[in-house]
Amino acid sequence: MIVLKPTESSMISHVGYDEGKELLRIRFSRGAEYEYREVPKAAHDALMKAKSIGKYFHQNVKGSYDASRVQQTE
Repeated sequence: MIVLKPTESSMISHVGYDEGKELLRIRFSRGAEYEYREVPKAAHDALMKAKSIGKYFHQNVKGSYDASRVQQTE
């Protein structure tokens, strides 16, 4: 299970990462949640340290990793 942590981004509300599975999970401010596969830990760390998480996401994550929408049960 991936634990989501809140961010200070206006675009991305929460981010979680499973290092063993290299899974990055992102919950956007509008509620949609996606999982990105085969994301190295360095990419997750850089995302979390970025001055703008949303900008880093658009430049380095979106379109770079296989993604699928997560079905939310809540």
